[in-house]
Amino acid sequence: MDRKKESNISHDAVELRNEVSKETETQCAQCRTEKLKEYNEVQLLEEAMYKLKQENTIFREKSQVVQILQKQVNELQLQLNSPHFENQMNIDELQSKNAQLHLQNGKLESELCSFDLEFFEEIEDIKYKLAKYERKA
Repeated sequence: MDRKKESNISHDAVELRNEVSKETETQCAQCRTEKLKEYNEVQLLEEAMYKLKQENTIFREKSQVVQILQKQVNELQLQLNSPHFENQMNIDELQSKNAQLHLQNGKLESELCSFDLEFFEEIEDIKYKLAKYERKA
């Protein structure tokens, strides 16, 4: 009976070893599956982080451009509020008026060109004769 008992014990030990082995293999497979899922998650997170870094870089560049533009706007507002800007506007208006006056002056000079020295001498003669006539009357 000892042999039978030994045989049964031996058989039970083999079965137990097989069960433990199967359970260990199952656990190992589950661990591999979990590790693969975790690896895939890590890959996805790394890709997301890379995209976020790119977006962050773009955002920083755009932010710098916005800061530069804001500084320019502030400088222009200061210029608008300064007396120099008002003087510049007056200068522009005066230059425009000056140009108009130059045009008008040119037109008048061209009209005067048609009146030569003889015309003015004739006017003086007429004035003299008119004064002489008024004295007689």
